[in-house]
Amino acid sequence: MSPRVVLLIDNHHAPDRRAEWVSAGIRGAGAEVRAVAWDRRIAPEPTPPPPPGEEVVRIHAPAPWGAGRGTLSALGRFSRQAFARRRELLADADAVVAGDLYLLPLGRALAAAARVPLIYDAREDWAALEAARFPHAVRRAVTRTETALARGAAAVVVPGETRAARWRAVGIEPVVMRNVGRTAPRPAPTRWDVVSAGLLAEQRRPDLFLELAQRRPDLRFVITGGGRLEQEVRREAARMPHVDYLGFVEDVDAVLAASSVIVYGEDPATPYSTLACPNTLYQAIRVRRPLVFYCGGEPAEAAARFRIGVRCRPDVEELSGAVDTARAGDGWEFDAAWQALGVGAERAFQDRLRSLVPALA
Repeated sequence: MSPRVVLLIDNHHAPDRRAEWVSAGIRGAGAEVRAVAWDRRIAPEPTPPPPPGEEVVRIHAPAPWGAGRGTLSALGRFSRQAFARRRELLADADAVVAGDLYLLPLGRALAAAARVPLIYDAREDWAALEAARFPHAVRRAVTRTETALARGAAAVVVPGETRAARWRAVGIEPVVMRNVGRTAPRPAPTRWDVVSAGLLAEQRRPDLFLELAQRRPDLRFVITGGGRLEQEVRREAARMPHVDYLGFVEDVDAVLAASSVIVYGEDPATPYSTLACPNTLYQAIRVRRPLVFYCGGEPAEAAARFRIGVRCRPDVEELSGAVDTARAGDGWEFDAAWQALGVGAERAFQDRLRSLVPALA
C-alpha cells in the first residue's frame, strides 16, 4: 500500500492552483493524496474527476467568501464534520497538510488524532492581505495565534521567497514551493496583444488596464476573471470592440499563451503588494510570455534574477511603454526561471516530505 497524505483544502478543489500543485508535489514524492475539501458552494455542481493517485472528499458547509461571521460559522461546521469523520478521513494516513490559516487548527487536531506529522501550507500572509478590513490589533492577534499553532507543525511551506521572512523572524525556516507547475507548449496563432487575468478588485487596478485599452485601440486586449468589479469591467469592455471580456475561464493558461504580453498589478499602496505571490507570475513563466507588473513581491524577486518581464509604476503612460517594451523584447529566460523557481522548489518540498514520512524514504 502506498503512503497516503491527507490534504485539507478551504474550497471545493475545482480549480485551485495551489492545491493542485501541492497535491502534484505529494504524488510526485510517491504518496497518494486524500484531499478533504471544504465545499463552500450554496448549490454544488459536478466537478472534474481528480488525477490518478488523488481522492477527493468534499464536505458541504455553505459559506460566503471572505472572513466574516458567516464564513467563520461555516468553517466551524466543516471542522466539526471533518473531525467527526476522522477515522474515515485519516485511514492509512502518514501525514496531514493544512492548506491556509483557516484550516490550521483542524489540521493540528487531525494530525494529533492520527499521530502523524503536520505540514502547514501558509498560502497567505493574512495580516497583509486583510490590512484594509481589520484593525492592527486584530491582525496582530491572528498572526500570534497562527505562529503558536504553526510551531506544532513539522514543517511550514510558503508559496514564495518574499513570504519566508515572516517565518524566519519567529525562528521557523520554511520550505519555499511556488505554484510554477508544468511548462506548456507555445500555441499559435496569437489572438491578443495584452491580457489581464484574475481577481477583479480595486487593489488589482483593472481601471488602469481599461484606461490603457481606451488609449491603445491599435492593440487587442482580453480580460478574464471575476470579483467585485466584474460588472463594471464587463460593461466597459463591451464599449470597446478591441477588448474581449471572457469572465471566468477554466483553462486560463490557454488564454495567457494566446496573448503576447501578460499584465499583473497589485497596487503598491497596499501592504500586500510587497508580498504578492500571484499565480499570474508562475503562469507567465509556464506559458513563456513576458509579464508587465506594477508591484513587488515574487514578480519583482523573479525579475531581479531572470529576464521574465518589465516592471513599471501604476501609471497608464508607463504601463503603455512597458507593454511595448515587452512586445519587442527577446532573450527571455523563461526556461531558466522555470528550472530554478519551479523544479528546484518542488524537489525541496518533496525532500522535506520524505524526511517526515519514513515510508517515502
